[in-house]
Amino acid sequence: MKIPNALLNFHEHNLSYDLLELKEFNDVMENFLKTANHATSQETQEHFRNLPLALDDEQISFSPNFKNLLRSSNLTSIITVTEINLKSFCDSLLIRSHSMFFFKDLKGNSDFEKIKVVLNKTEFVDFQTIEREWTFIDNSRLIRNKFVHNNGIITGNHNDFNRITDFVNKNPDLFEKHLEHGKYYHIKIKKEFIYKLIET
Repeated sequence: MKIPNALLNFHEHNLSYDLLELKEFNDVMENFLKTANHATSQETQEHFRNLPLALDDEQISFSPNFKNLLRSSNLTSIITVTEINLKSFCDSLLIRSHSMFFFKDLKGNSDFEKIKVVLNKTEFVDFQTIEREWTFIDNSRLIRNKFVHNNGIITGNHNDFNRITDFVNKNPDLFEKHLEHGKYYHIKIKKEFIYKLIET
């Protein structure tokens, strides 16, 4: 299907703008995590200084769990704006192809699965040429789901356990995986993951 350049540029611009804003926000957040003390108020700083351990400012830092929470919220935002923009683009493609239905009418296990169906059926994308990037984004979506629904914890009885652990294990520069109580894994997001996802 031939897509008018103006329509394509409109959707590309919207997604690029949203991701650029999220990247800028992520830059600010990571810089804050790097330079700020855990003790943000004067009262809290005094509390830490008066502890028997006598911690100084350099020893007061954000916990890994707090950093993980902020990074997972960025992950959620990135996946959400990507889904919203791609669903809107799919509706534009369906309208141009004189389809009798809209994106919301499609059946599928996830919006990403339905997006892939539309892009395939309209022959807008040859997924063989972008399979690696698409898989990375879709696996990132699964990680997002684990944070939204389970605080980044995965257990052997989750449907996507093997796929997620394989993705995490193959990307040690992007994630850490900690075994907790010998029963489940807690995923830790490294800052490099957010930047790679935005670039993808």
